[in-house]
Amino acid sequence: MLDLNNIVWRSLTGSQKNIALVGKDVRRFKRGISELVGFLNSQSPRLDELGKISRSADVSYSVDWDGPVASGWRVLEETRADQMVWRLDTVDAPQIDAVALHENHVGQMLDLIELTQPGPFQFSTIEMGDYFGVFDQGELVAMAGERLFAYPFREISGVCTRPGHEGRGFARNLVQLLIARQLQRNEMPFLHVVKANINAKRIYEKMGFESVRETTIRQFVRV
Repeated sequence: MLDLNNIVWRSLTGSQKNIALVGKDVRRFKRGISELVGFLNSQSPRLDELGKISRSADVSYSVDWDGPVASGWRVLEETRADQMVWRLDTVDAPQIDAVALHENHVGQMLDLIELTQPGPFQFSTIEMGDYFGVFDQGELVAMAGERLFAYPFREISGVCTRPGHEGRGFARNLVQLLIARQLQRNEMPFLHVVKANINAKRIYEKMGFESVRETTIRQFVRV
């Protein structure tokens, strides 16, 4: 069964519990890794308990929560997204020279994220999984990596290409590389695509991904 319900909570209490801050019925990733938070009950989140493991200025992101917002909290942005799962047994071999990205690449990775805005990314997000990139004359021009992990589901995230380098298949090939590695580990690749990004969804469908579920992604803070 392709069950991606409450995937953040399942990641924080399962495969990624070693990088979690723990509260009563709530978890969040350690600071600098990710601003994602998970709740035992995503429709009745314990925001009071989240406050105990958060700093007053912390920004948080949730997946699945779309109910009322408690007093003392404010939603900054809310989007609908498709959760897509890889449905094939194999994947085409990537046709690029990809470079494994490490701590010494973080500066360039953050610059590319800031330029392209694929989603939340912090200076230690690379601790969540493998990241690969493509360089052109020493400049990082494309990257993709892994974020949430609740075995067997492993998320592909941070997929982006520097303006001026689109149309060369960099992002697609990086995603194919990640899929191949995940399939070798008997993992199930999945990703989130914002509903408004129709073109990206079509590309992923052509590759072999299938939408299995819609969800709400919220960015919120204490006030």
